Amino acid sequence: MNTKNAGAQIPPAVMEAIHLRKYFPLRQFKLSGSHNVVHAVEDTSLALYPGRAMALVGESGSGKTTVARLLACLYEPTAGTIMFRGEPIKDNGRAALKTYRHHIQLVFQDPFSSLNPVHDVRYHLKRPLRLHGYAHTTAQETEQILALLNRVSLSPAEQFITKFPHQLSGGQRQRVAIARALAAQPEVLLADEPVSMLDVSIRLDILN
Repeated sequence: MNTKNAGAQIPPAVMEAIHLRKYFPLRQFKLSGSHNVVHAVEDTSLALYPGRAMALVGESGSGKTTVARLLACLYEPTAGTIMFRGEPIKDNGRAALKTYRHHIQLVFQDPFSSLNPVHDVRYHLKRPLRLHGYAHTTAQETEQILALLNRVSLSPAEQFITKFPHQLSGGQRQRVAIARALAAQPEVLLADEPVSMLDVSIRLDILN
């Protein structure tokens, strides 16, 4: 019998989804008053633990993206509960939402729509650094932005910091989106197919 980890305890889940459901209305029949809805997520429960990765696997249209957006509080659940640090998430206004999104970040599947085309890479990465208080001077900001770009294998980072989204390939845009999420130093990183647009040669490095 291996007694080395016999007394070890599993840390509590940092985030839980309990019986989540999400229905999107299609249309309302005026005569009957009934509604047609799309059952995007049906009775889904999961738990995310510190230091671990979970993969949500399913065919296209099975609700994976919707689950990620529910956990990021971009969608309101039709039913069910989302727990963070053992407490249910409630709609307590913009300040509470800002705090929540400091700890929970989402990497969107499509980097072509998630990056603002009128702003350069520096702008996209400095926003979370400034917003969450990680950079207070231009020098601090530049140092951390360069470190983030190197972390996602965009090097030499000095050449990418001034580029605009239209000057980047799809894979490079996705890496900027990943760097932006990492800039907030979140406890939970929700990634919606984060490496689907990347070259096979760097996918493993990015996932690590």
